[in-house]
Amino acid sequence: MPSHPGEHFVRTATMPVHENSSPDEETAAEISAVTPDGRTVVYTDSPGERIGFANLVRRDSVEPAGTLDMPGEPTSVDVVGGLALVAVNTSESYTEPSGVLEVVDIDARSVVASHDLGGQPDAIDISHDGRHAAVAIENERDEDSGDGAIPQQPAGFLDIVDLDGSPADWQVRKTDLTGLAHVAPSDPEPEYVSINSRGEVAVTLQENNHIAVVDLDSGDVRSDFSAGTATVRGVDTTEDGAIERDGTVTGPREPDSVGWLDDDTLATADEGDYEGGTRTWTAFDARTGDVVYSSGADLEELAISYGQYPEHRAENKGVEPEGLAVATYGKHRYAFVALERANLVAVYNVDDPRRPKLVQGLPTGVAPEGVLPVPQRGGLGAV
Repeated sequence: MPSHPGEHFVRTATMPVHENSSPDEETAAEISAVTPDGRTVVYTDSPGERIGFANLVRRDSVEPAGTLDMPGEPTSVDVVGGLALVAVNTSESYTEPSGVLEVVDIDARSVVASHDLGGQPDAIDISHDGRHAAVAIENERDEDSGDGAIPQQPAGFLDIVDLDGSPADWQVRKTDLTGLAHVAPSDPEPEYVSINSRGEVAVTLQENNHIAVVDLDSGDVRSDFSAGTATVRGVDTTEDGAIERDGTVTGPREPDSVGWLDDDTLATADEGDYEGGTRTWTAFDARTGDVVYSSGADLEELAISYGQYPEHRAENKGVEPEGLAVATYGKHRYAFVALERANLVAVYNVDDPRRPKLVQGLPTGVAPEGVLPVPQRGGLGAV
């Protein structure tokens, strides 16, 4: 169902991540980053407590290129120059969260510096000018404590890392996010971060159903707003083996991934958590928090049309949008929304960020979590 004839992406290659280790080991590729030349991918392997490397040798080939052990579970990675910045969860328990930022020389496959993050990290992003990194310190809740409801201390926060001088000299600054959300304001749980070209970082507080925009230079919160609730009609909400789009979902969006459609408009994948999830992706005015676009039932309709709707998830969160990334290819800008339960990426043209247009669905491997566009290679990587 492309709305722009001639615009399309195709699946060209797949690399089973066990090729970087062994079929007998539990392994995964969750979040990935790419070197500036678009030739080397670095990905997190949380079950293996390591990062993996893969080479994009040709457009139709992804080749394993080794691994490097981490001191805990890597949760996210980004690349600046020849360095990979890896956020690693080293927590002993939910009440004693900890984490480090491991700085890896990609060519040498070695750690050249390590920085204490002060808590359990989730996502990381590096600014366009390479001066700062932003790390979401989630300090996630214990789902087995109090039915998983928040607040649960300690609270999460945002780390800003100043990338000045040698990696060993980098400084980590903390930005407090308590008191912002309407839901459990004493316990913000940052989930995902994305930086625009102005040096502002959007932070989703998923369990709090909230979004904050922070200035990287000062660490000040520029704006914050609730992600709100949505009512979506025409979806399948009954697990009965039949796809019947006669149901309605109403609830908080509880967004996971976030990306910038332009410097004034941010977009979220509304995965939901313990109370929500609307099977949508949403665009917000980053200054006012106004919703300027909602996908409604589009993602569910797309998955059904591709024969990939997870009917066994109808009473839960349906296609479960989780990953979101934005990139420019040629003259056009696109948003890529990963549907974890449908094994599909929805591709939208966002040249007009307030009027996204569905281009296509792109089938993936099982349970896509992160999406990595690689415009410099003319292709898209999804894991």
